[in-house]
Amino acid sequence: MTPSPPSGYSLDQAPPQSQNQPTPTPPSGYTLDPSGIGPQFPKAAPGTSPTGLPDITNEQMLRYLPAVGATAATLLQPELAPVTGGWLAGTLAGGAAAAIGGAAGQATKEGIQYASKDPNAPQSFGQAAGDVAKEGLAQGAMEVGGRAVAWPIEKIASKFLSPTALYGRELKASTALDPKVADRQIATGLREEIPISQEGYAQLGDRVDDISSQMESMVKNSPQAQIALVNPEDIANRIDSLPSNSPWSKQALNADDIATLKSAKQQYLQKHGAVFDQSGNMISPPNLMTPTETLEEKEATYQVNRQKYQAAQRGGATVGAAQDAGEKALARGGKEELIALYPELEALGQQGSLIDLENSMRQFIGRERNRTSSGLKNAVILGGGSLAGMAAGSPEAGLGAGLMGVALNSLDDPAVKSALAIALARAGRNPFIGAGAKYLKPSVTVPLAIRWGREIAGGQQPQPQPPGGGQ
Repeated sequence: MTPSPPSGYSLDQAPPQSQNQPTPTPPSGYTLDPSGIGPQFPKAAPGTSPTGLPDITNEQMLRYLPAVGATAATLLQPELAPVTGGWLAGTLAGGAAAAIGGAAGQATKEGIQYASKDPNAPQSFGQAAGDVAKEGLAQGAMEVGGRAVAWPIEKIASKFLSPTALYGRELKASTALDPKVADRQIATGLREEIPISQEGYAQLGDRVDDISSQMESMVKNSPQAQIALVNPEDIANRIDSLPSNSPWSKQALNADDIATLKSAKQQYLQKHGAVFDQSGNMISPPNLMTPTETLEEKEATYQVNRQKYQAAQRGGATVGAAQDAGEKALARGGKEELIALYPELEALGQQGSLIDLENSMRQFIGRERNRTSSGLKNAVILGGGSLAGMAAGSPEAGLGAGLMGVALNSLDDPAVKSALAIALARAGRNPFIGAGAKYLKPSVTVPLAIRWGREIAGGQQPQPQPPGGGQ
């Protein structure tokens, strides 16, 4: 027999409270659990945890996940522009990486919100997918837009702050040169830290002499130093390419210069015992040279060639361009034949690139000789500023303007600009600075500034509250 419940009770209902029995009050800070099972922890104010500390998980960390994902994706994305050969392709690839990273960050954010039963979590799969797509497109658009803003900045920087461009503009290598040769000259000047000036030209000569001394020590101390091993004909063949691959092949009246080059080759071979007939055909080959003789000839040729140029600078006889080129080609040929015999000399092979740079440096000095000296220009600028200030009744202002003009004129000095290029190149060779520069270029920093500026500005705005005001 089933027992009947006491009067006033039902099986699915708790007994009614006695009208005379007071309702129990929960401890301070607690509310009754609506389920009727145990107390509930106190509700926190919006933006704080139940302990009163900032709720960084929901309010800050989660909102930054899309930006974090987009940033990581773009920084880790391989650079595609050099491969595809276009800025547009690299920019679109960066935008795609940012879109994927931002979408992944948004999806991660929504997953955490859903798992933690966050009231701000999407209410449906469609809403979640829409938010992911929207955030991905926003991050991609910011990346593409930022790179578009950065493009003119990088173009200007590459023109005025690139060590190669800065040094090359002051050196002004001959346009008749093969572009690869001109690039090697610029690279040599930056690597050897040779300023473009009279002092730099002297420094260049000292460097060539230093390498010659090292080569001399290695060759003369070798066991085969006095054995006839070098064929002068192999050296003379270096002249053959000059008439067809040089300025003389392109000039309007080149017959005399080409004849000079051909004559230089024949004279060189005759010096070493070759015999020619009246038609200029060699009927007896030259005698072989020892490595020591080859080295001494090479060094003497460089030294005499430089002395001729220095004498011409002081008002002496001018040095014919073709004759000068022929002598250097022979000296370079001697060096290359020695390197073939002594591979260990390859480490000193930059002597040839130094001599190439020396040629362009000579042209620079010739151009500068025809310009007004910087000292005279500075005196004129300073004096003119001072006189203008006195005439205006403010000699101090005139002196200040003159000093500013002197400073600006000094910045236009090739020696100053080339020194700046050398300093930039030296900084770029530093592994830490070089690695940092990769991530500090405008095409990286501008999109990051836009992306994180948006996040910081958005974080300062009142955040939408879940239904019920967060209570």
